[in-house]
Amino acid sequence: MNTLNSKKMRGAAAVTLGAVALAGAAFGGTTAFAQTTPPAGGTTAPSAQSTPAAGQPPAAGTQGGPGGMRGHGGMGGPGGMGGFGGPEGHRHGGFGGPDGAATTVDGATRSIQQATAAVTLVRTDVSAVASKTDTAQAKNWLDQADALIKQAQSASDAQHYAQAAAYAHTGADLAHTADLTLANAVGEANLPSAANRPMHPNDNGMTAPAATQVSASRDLNRTYSELVAQAAQLKVAGTVAGAADYLSAAQKAYGQAYTAYGAGKWSDAQNSARLADSLSRIVGDLVRAAQAPADSTAPATVPAPNF
Repeated sequence: MNTLNSKKMRGAAAVTLGAVALAGAAFGGTTAFAQTTPPAGGTTAPSAQSTPAAGQPPAAGTQGGPGGMRGHGGMGGPGGMGGFGGPEGHRHGGFGGPDGAATTVDGATRSIQQATAAVTLVRTDVSAVASKTDTAQAKNWLDQADALIKQAQSASDAQHYAQAAAYAHTGADLAHTADLTLANAVGEANLPSAANRPMHPNDNGMTAPAATQVSASRDLNRTYSELVAQAAQLKVAGTVAGAADYLSAAQKAYGQAYTAYGAGKWSDAQNSARLADSLSRIVGDLVRAAQAPADSTAPATVPAPNF
């Protein structure tokens, strides 16, 4: 009897996990620029355990911990938004499908469909909150997301499936960024799409923890590191259409986060840091899309170890 019950429990768990995975594919788990001035603290990075003094911005180099920023496709930190389902072909930021396999027409099509669904969902949010906040920036980013999806479709029609998936991924991430601006303005709970996000903080009676100085400092530190990394990536990549504009917007958002942190406004600091992080990912997305191989079945060029 005990063995039978155990098998039933395992089966039920498998069904539940499968349902969550399917939901995430539709609406779950989106950078390079000039150097910015590092936060206060100089060039010496504090230890991972150090806590900034009240009202002092975090020093660069502090490691993030629990309750930090969302990763690609992951949950946000305290009160953070979930992301959109990541199109096929961009697991771990690479080209092609799982385990480096070439992106297929089916994979590119799914990526385009997911990105299109994301834009449609966020446009619903825009309409819902238009009377409560300025939605001009969100609309502009959604229009740009639509343009990227059209690029993705054109690439797919030309059988450039890796490029198609890359541009679709960028469009989906840009839709998420647009939604972040709305959530920051009116609160995520007031967006119609909030109910469709898997593992939403308020599901099953859970309440997202309040922002604190520690969580805000880690978010800002992680965002700053991401911006520096993307700056280096863009410098190596050279001119990439649109990337510099998103980099500038990301830097501006980080500046706002830094100011809010210095004023002790932890929640505002985290919200702006998440927006900066999301914008920085667009820069990285655009670089990857520009570098995506026209023929995803051809082997990539392997650099010599000239370190």
